[in-house]
Amino acid sequence: MLFNRGRSAALRIVTVVLSVWLVQTAHGGGLTEQVRTYAMTVELEDKDIAMVRRVSWTRVEEDGEDAWRVSTEHESSDLARSVDTIHLAAEDLRPIRRYISQGNTRVRLLYSDDMVRGKAWLQDGSVVPIEVGLDAPTVGDVAAAMTTLPLAPGYTTTLSSFDPTLVVVRRWKIEASGVEVIETPLGPVRTYPLELSDADRPGGSGLYWVTEESPHHVVMSESRLPTSFGGGRETVVLESVSPAPTAPTSNGQ
Repeated sequence: MLFNRGRSAALRIVTVVLSVWLVQTAHGGGLTEQVRTYAMTVELEDKDIAMVRRVSWTRVEEDGEDAWRVSTEHESSDLARSVDTIHLAAEDLRPIRRYISQGNTRVRLLYSDDMVRGKAWLQDGSVVPIEVGLDAPTVGDVAAAMTTLPLAPGYTTTLSSFDPTLVVVRRWKIEASGVEVIETPLGPVRTYPLELSDADRPGGSGLYWVTEESPHHVVMSESRLPTSFGGGRETVVLESVSPAPTAPTSNGQ
């Protein structure tokens, strides 16, 4: 496991939360620049960790290509601030590059059609090269992929993903239930509940409530964390949505 060395169980858990990726042939139309702020709780055996999650969608130019920059930040008094930024081609949401940082741990990834390449700088000072072949297209993290799924009651799909924490390609099964109205700090929201599970191994499953209206942004989620990463439960609830701040177009984070 890539992130096991020199890191606490809590830090590894947060990394797992940040790095679930799904494969989906998608279309980036209909998305808008915005910041979505969530209240997040990670329930561990010995304590609960409260966090604030901010997900920002910003239109940028990446290597001369129109793209989306999706940045997910986590802040907590218990853990170092983390930032997970992925650049996605605007036309089809295919990943271009990704940056993950938390404390002294950093990951940089560069995508091609058939390969993920990069490096991980770990807490203990070691540097680990990453080079993994891809048998299927990849798009964004789980939230980015869900926005463009053709959802309907009973919809099911199995999607491939690259997991940088395990440095393997995984297959995720998504199953949609009928429309459910849930209460949030923003009021009642019509959603599709989506069950996410690993098609090849147990652990790391979750339930995501996404907006019935497309693009299907996450409104609330409940996830069970794998026992190999300390176990526990994660709950995320949307608290606010606001326009994204104006940002320069660049290749950086």
